[in-house]
Amino acid sequence: MDLADAQTRVETWCTAIAGQRVHGTIQARPIEVFAQHEAGALLVVPPPYDVPILKTVKVHRDYHIEIARALYSAPKDYIGQYLDVRVDSGLVKLFNRGQLVKVHPRQRPGGRFTDPGDLPAAKVGYAMRDLVVPGVRYQSVKIERAADHPTAGPAGRWPAARAGVDQAPLAL
Repeated sequence: MDLADAQTRVETWCTAIAGQRVHGTIQARPIEVFAQHEAGALLVVPPPYDVPILKTVKVHRDYHIEIARALYSAPKDYIGQYLDVRVDSGLVKLFNRGQLVKVHPRQRPGGRFTDPGDLPAAKVGYAMRDLVVPGVRYQSVKIERAADHPTAGPAGRWPAARAGVDQAPLAL
């Protein structure tokens, strides 16, 4: 017997057998009493409660915390510190000693939400390098010849480091 079969049998028993016999206490059929007095008083079933996740997380050196395999930025003042986090289906809220520090929209696993205001100005370009910026498709970059670079390996072994490559598309 599986769950669906059990549910069908219970409904049949309640309506055809138990609901049709005269109840000893009320001297009436329960299915008729329910239809006349109780059915109209029932409320709509509420939506399921969004159970939040409460955690304590550390702010990493890259200015991010990890929650449910997604990354969220935290203000630069909190690097190395532990923050309390409340996560529900729509928001991620960061708290420091009970004070709200940051709110982010919830991301799927593997996702990332970075607020440029959380990062030092010198790190914003690098941290946002792989995020899509509306209206910007490519960035023009001059690539040096590998042999001219002080830490370069043998010349000609790095295919992207050929002389004359001037317009390398980089997704921002």
